[in-house]
Amino acid sequence: MPSVSRLACFLFSVIGLLSNNYCYAQQLDSSRSRYAAFDELMQKLPPKRHGNTLLTPPVIFRDSTYTQPRALEYELRLSEQPLKLQHQTVRLHNPKSGGDRPACYSVVYQNCLVALFTTGNFGCFRITNFERDTLLEAQLNTFVFERHWILNQQLIGWREGRAFYFDTIQRTWQSYKQPLPFEGRLKVFEDERFVCTMDCHGEFGGHIYFFDKRTRRTHYTNATCATTVQKIDGQYHLLASLAHMQGSTHSAVISAPEKLPVITKKLDPARDWQYHFADSKPNEAVKSVFNYYGLTMAGSFQWHEQILYVVNLHPITFLASISGKSITIVDPLFNRYLSPDNTIATAFAPNSALVSYSHYESRKTTEGRCLLFQDRRVTEIVWGN
Repeated sequence: MPSVSRLACFLFSVIGLLSNNYCYAQQLDSSRSRYAAFDELMQKLPPKRHGNTLLTPPVIFRDSTYTQPRALEYELRLSEQPLKLQHQTVRLHNPKSGGDRPACYSVVYQNCLVALFTTGNFGCFRITNFERDTLLEAQLNTFVFERHWILNQQLIGWREGRAFYFDTIQRTWQSYKQPLPFEGRLKVFEDERFVCTMDCHGEFGGHIYFFDKRTRRTHYTNATCATTVQKIDGQYHLLASLAHMQGSTHSAVISAPEKLPVITKKLDPARDWQYHFADSKPNEAVKSVFNYYGLTMAGSFQWHEQILYVVNLHPITFLASISGKSITIVDPLFNRYLSPDNTIATAFAPNSALVSYSHYESRKTTEGRCLLFQDRRVTEIVWGN
């Protein structure tokens, strides 16, 4: 009888073990199935980063490297409901020479991606299918231009020290007489009151500028380096990111840009040896939202009542939402790393944004690629050969 009892116990143990293994396997398969959209992205992550070990989903990484004493800075998790965006990569060329890149960041105008190439001519590509709009190209290419912007919903071109706007009725260029608040800086945002521009001097610092259309005065604050400005519930949300060393990202809210200091002279952080992160010089008009170190963000935009961020955590780039210290990957984008230097994200329609990436060539900043988000489709546009 004792032997029978031991045998029964052994059989029960085996059955229990098999049952537990079966349940674990089911849970593992369920987990893999739940996060299958991120499989390729996960394979590119190293097992350790800054001494922090890669974990199993949903939380895959906890970072505490840059705090003393060590404390949680942020956690990275996989979404259980990924966005499942449609991804495509399109290579576009200069219609004139075929190999040039845009001389400055492209804009969306009249349902076209309008690029101004280093040869001074425009290329117009319909954002629905990226075929050329040759009629619009012919109308724009009556002059050779050096730069272009969207200002007051008009296409502005700059040539030989003068500004012109494209007259949509006459379908030709006319002299632009209104103030042009750029001074060589990149435009980040515009609404009925302010035009936002930025400059960036890498680790030496940078600024975000608010040109007030009512007073024609320009206000500024430190931002190293601004990538996005969004207006949400009447407040201006600023995102700044720097790819120096391990990288850093800062977010702040500015409720009243007119309360920022007024610029009285041209600022040059590199010459003056200024070094400012977003929170290094307190300003009552600027309220910090978050500060992360060890990652960068190419930009952010509003998408179906939430804010999405293009996050770079070497060696991957992904789309994420943020809540407190939790960064949730909602889409793997192209399952690879996109260099985050000098990026600007601008919204051009609801649930749509253009994220521009620079390309360095002959000490001049040109556009190397851009990401075009249109609701549930994201297109990577690569210029030239």
